[in-house]
Amino acid sequence: MVLRSVHSVLVEEYGLPTWGSYLVFALATILVGALLGLVGII
Repeated sequence: MVLRSVHSVLVEEYGLPTWGSYLVFALATILVGALLGLVGII
């Protein structure tokens, strides 16, 4: 439900297209994965 709310805010309040919202989620997922991988190495 939280992700749906974030998506709604991005699309409705900030005027981001739907694909832009999905792109934000994809980049956030990649960034979190990279950070977790980096922490796992250290």
